[in-house]
Formats: sequence, C-alpha cells, structure tokens
Amino acid sequence: MSPGRRPIGTPIEIYTKPASLFAASFIGLTNALPGVVTRGNARASHVRVAEGLELESADGGFPSDKQVDVLCRPEQLALSTSRPDGPNVFQASVEDTAFMGNSADVLLTRGPLKLKAQISPAVHWQPATELWVKIAPEAVRLLP
Repeated sequence: MSPGRRPIGTPIEIYTKPASLFAASFIGLTNALPGVVTRGNARASHVRVAEGLELESADGGFPSDKQVDVLCRPEQLALSTSRPDGPNVFQASVEDTAFMGNSADVLLTRGPLKLKAQISPAVHWQPATELWVKIAPEAVRLLP
C-alpha cells in the first residue's frame, strides 16, 4: 500500500457492508433502490422504497426523511409460494428466470421496482408467477 492511502476494507467487509454504491456494485451483484427513511433509531431504520413498500433495516442512525440508497444482495432474497413470517415480506411477480446450473437468477417486479434474486437449488418459475419475497433486516443496507 502506498503512503497516505488507507485500506478500505477486506473483500468480505466491502461485500457485506459497502461504504458506497460504487463499492457495492464493484464486488458482486446488488439490488440498489432509492428510498426515504420513515422512522428509526440508533439500531434500526424503516425506509420506504416504493409506494406501499416499506422495509426494515438493521442499519440505524438515519434521521426521518433522509434520502438513502437501499441495497440488498440477490442471494439474500428468499422466495416462496406461501407467505413467510417476519418483517420485510411482500409479493412480487416473476418477469424472467435464468437457469444457471445449481442456481437460478430470478428477475422480479413489483410495480416500478425490479429486483434480482439468486436462488439455490434452481427453481424455474413461469413469467407472471406471484411469489412472496422475504429479506432479513440485516441484509438491507442503507447508504446516505
């Protein structure tokens, strides 16, 4: 490392807790959505990403009305045909499924939102199939 330069983090740190949208997209695929914080505290935040869709994030310390980038990695989206319990559960429609061998890339839409999920083992859903999506609050990253 050259003098005056400080490390930005290990690859795992950059992947799981990126400091910027550029860093998040540089290492691996990510879903990046614009959002507005609706409420929060030092330990968690709630953010509106689209009309009628609010997600809980384990990232805290953001004031209400703060515009943020909401990030979640495709492999952190859990998909099912039945409604799971817990926070961050919503329905989305399959736009396309790409078989990748032992996994599948699933492009989902919910109104104007487009999300990519990577699931393993591979399942092929037909376009227009309605699925339940679940994202753990720890997987929802917020960047100012």
